[in-house]
Amino acid sequence: MIDLHMHSTYSDGTNTPEELVRKALGKGLTAIALTDHDTIDGIAEFMQLGAKYGLTTVPGVEISVDTKMPNNGHMHILGLLVDPLDRKLKETLNYLLTQRNLRAEKIITKLNRLGVEISMEELLEEAGEGAIGRPHVAQILLKKGKVNSIQEAFDVYLAKGKPAYMDKVKLDEKDALQMIHQAAGWLSWPTPI
Repeated sequence: MIDLHMHSTYSDGTNTPEELVRKALGKGLTAIALTDHDTIDGIAEFMQLGAKYGLTTVPGVEISVDTKMPNNGHMHILGLLVDPLDRKLKETLNYLLTQRNLRAEKIITKLNRLGVEISMEELLEEAGEGAIGRPHVAQILLKKGKVNSIQEAFDVYLAKGKPAYMDKVKLDEKDALQMIHQAAGWLSWPTPI
């Protein structure tokens, strides 16, 4: 069995790359892909762990894109077997990371205006080594007792149309596809979200 769509603590996953590898081995998987959102920062560690434990590991990335398809024109594209050393891929993902941080600052400002005090320092600590996302904000809201669940954090504050929502910068579909191809990657069929 294989799983070609996994997230680690480098984006919005709850397991480190090592924990993913160990869990995969425990479940009898023979191959797994690390496809964190808009980052390849965990790929080098992930590949080393695969070699160490004898598990086939596939370098990947999940990119949010704007598209003309239904569902508000937003979908995720998985790029598999990408070259994590590809300059254009790294530059584009660094740009997206910067945009995620700017988005996070705007979400924090909105929450603070609502009387919910959260700092960027808290958010960076919660995200750890990973790219900041709304799930990290939701986790802080839960820890501070502002909500009773992660789902409630989204329902009350963070979902589209809610008072602290901010849309994120996404690549154009064509640009994302071209970037993944240039990084020698294979594409999964895009799935609307």
